[in-house]
Amino acid sequence: MDTVIPTVTQLIGGLIGKIWLSVSFPIYVLYILLNNNWKVLHSISDSWYVLKQKEQHEEILFTIFTYLLGIGTLLQYYHSPLFFIAGMGFFWVGTQTQFRSTVSVKGTIHYIGAVLGISLSLVGLLLQGVWLPLLIMIIGVGIMKWKKWNNFIWWSEILAFLTTIGGLWIL
Repeated sequence: MDTVIPTVTQLIGGLIGKIWLSVSFPIYVLYILLNNNWKVLHSISDSWYVLKQKEQHEEILFTIFTYLLGIGTLLQYYHSPLFFIAGMGFFWVGTQTQFRSTVSVKGTIHYIGAVLGISLSLVGLLLQGVWLPLLIMIIGVGIMKWKKWNNFIWWSEILAFLTTIGGLWIL
């Protein structure tokens, strides 16, 4: 079996993607918490509606945030093609922002994108031999579900991103 050696450009892109994820994720989450009086939302995606209420056109920040996640994940494609698909999932999340709409498929596309983005990132890490993030995610989500944590989706998403970003740094 041939070993594929990433080019310098791929390595630099991957490093930039990891830095991008590591910086943009905590900044956005802290910004949302600050704008919501430090109250945790139902999900990170609900931040679009919180920002929209302010009527200062800040809801675009959610789309920018998810695109940054998508780019950062997509740039890891040289590890596994699953990261490319996962990144595209995050683009879908940011594009289909009005996911509460009952008269369109926006919600379906939004949720499929979120599941693809998170699950394929974790599986991509697993296929590269980095199994700890998936294990932490399974155990963490199980405990949160068992203990009936408030804002379960929010905390599951936070755990997913923290484990994925940590796993990418292990690669």
